[in-house]
Amino acid sequence: MNSTTNGLAEALRASLKDRERLHQEVARLREIAHEPIAIVGVGCRFPGGVRSAGDLWSVVSRGRDVISGFPGDRGW
Repeated sequence: MNSTTNGLAEALRASLKDRERLHQEVARLREIAHEPIAIVGVGCRFPGGVRSAGDLWSVVSRGRDVISGFPGDRGW
C-alpha cells in the first residue's frame, strides 16, 4: 500500500468509529427524551399570579411570559 491508500484507509476507519459513536449517542438521547419529568417540590415566589405548583405548571406548559417589574414595597 502506498501512503495515499494508507491515509484513505485510516480516514475511513476514523469515520466508521465516529459514526458508531454518534449512533450510540443518538440512541441514548432518544431514550432519555421519553423519560417522564417529576416536580418533587416547589417552594419559591413567582411573578404573574403563580400561587401553586399547578399555576407554575400552567405557565411553563403554555410558554407564558410572566416577567414583571420589581415590587415597589421592598425598599429597593
